[in-house]
Amino acid sequence: MDVDVFVGVEVAVTAIVLVGLMVVIVAVFVSVALAYFTSGGRSVELGCRLG
Repeated sequence: MDVDVFVGVEVAVTAIVLVGLMVVIVAVFVSVALAYFTSGGRSVELGCRLG
């Protein structure tokens, strides 16, 4: 039972870390996108290409 609990905790910690990394990556991507959109110029081209 102890081994199963340890594995469960390990999986939970790994999942939390992966979710945290995804949140950080999304936050960085959003901030970069906002910087492009607010800077103008190329942002207009990107906006047209993205739809």
